[in-house]
Amino acid sequence: MPNYINDYGKYFKLPNTDNSNPIMEATKQLYLSNFNQSLFVETAFIEDVSYEVLIRHGKKNEEKKAIFKPDTHIDVGSVLEFNNKKYLVLDFLGEGVYQAYPTATIKLCNSAFHVLSNRTRKLIGHDSDGRPIYDDQYEVDYYEPCVVENKVITTQDRGQILLPEGQLNITIKYIKADNIKLGSEFQMYDEVYEIRDIDYSKAVNEIGIITLNGRRKTG
Repeated sequence: MPNYINDYGKYFKLPNTDNSNPIMEATKQLYLSNFNQSLFVETAFIEDVSYEVLIRHGKKNEEKKAIFKPDTHIDVGSVLEFNNKKYLVLDFLGEGVYQAYPTATIKLCNSAFHVLSNRTRKLIGHDSDGRPIYDDQYEVDYYEPCVVENKVITTQDRGQILLPEGQLNITIKYIKADNIKLGSEFQMYDEVYEIRDIDYSKAVNEIGIITLNGRRKTG
């Protein structure tokens, strides 16, 4: 596992910090002082709550590290917004030594998933054969930012392989919704897909992220 405290210290030209050092509060004050003086701090938002963050770019432009002030906590699955772009929080380190500089891995949201729940049907008329015509409405109806990919990361060498033709993965905040279940259909990039699998392994106590595997409908 990377030693982020030392990385953080190098970034601000701070002395190395012993992870077992009992004077954590003094360490946090040192990091906070340097954080506040940094010229690279940006303002980001999660659900209209503002946070000051230091953004570090990763090897891939769409994936970054966001470093927060000491003792900050955010949930995995949150959507972090800055510079007019939205990023999904994939993981978060904020306990133990990471209290000094809580760090999140974030990835650029390249689309949005249409979330629908609690359908009601309203009769709006009849067709020429006298059959009723209904208008479906939903109490819950909004678009949730998400990460859409046609590749998966292998577990051994972190390499990427293409999904089979006509499939895609959608990583999104854990949400309970009528249309997030096996067999539900959704539209993405002007195509209709069916949810064939849902990975809940990165959600704990209904907090975190889930990955939907969709297969394009044909015919």
